Amino acid sequence: ARAALGLDARVPVIAVLGRISDWKGQDVLVRALAESPLRERGALALIAGEAWPGPREHTAGVLAVASRVGVSERVRMIGFRDDVETVLGAADVIVVPSTAPDPLPGSAIEAAAAGCAVVASATGGLPEIIRDRETGRLVAPGDPRALARAAAELLDDPAERERLGAAASLDVRERFSERLLLEEVQGLYDSLLAGVG
Repeated sequence: ARAALGLDARVPVIAVLGRISDWKGQDVLVRALAESPLRERGALALIAGEAWPGPREHTAGVLAVASRVGVSERVRMIGFRDDVETVLGAADVIVVPSTAPDPLPGSAIEAAAAGCAVVASATGGLPEIIRDRETGRLVAPGDPRALARAAAELLDDPAERERLGAAASLDVRERFSERLLLEEVQGLYDSLLAGVG
């Protein structure tokens, strides 16, 4: 996967997937790169997604933050990707650093289902998807130092990444499966129809 993206196999990679916006937290990941835990490890941020819909200044803003904190050479913006599995496969850690409540981020569910180690903000629906130290790591939203610390701990511990990824995959596949969704929707319809009759 790394070869397909032109990434060095020896460099730790932290990826974020999703629309680039002022509240999805791509800038938090970029600032986390400048914190000592990730700076010392030479970690690289892989940012997959476009600033859509709307203006492109969010992308420019992320790049400006990277320049300001001195990590431009460690940020790769690869735009929208159809091959999400390539991005997930290239990353050591996936982050979902939303700074505002995100109801049910698909990127967190996809990464967890794929068995990736996920570090997410403890806001919105993310604590429903990721349980801290059971199926991933949760950190305070908008806190680059906390994000850097949690990501660095996982970079240093492949066994823990594997454990969390396996637990997350099993958990998400059970709780967010298409079968379960259809059963719950059918149950809702049945209860509504029973109330009408």
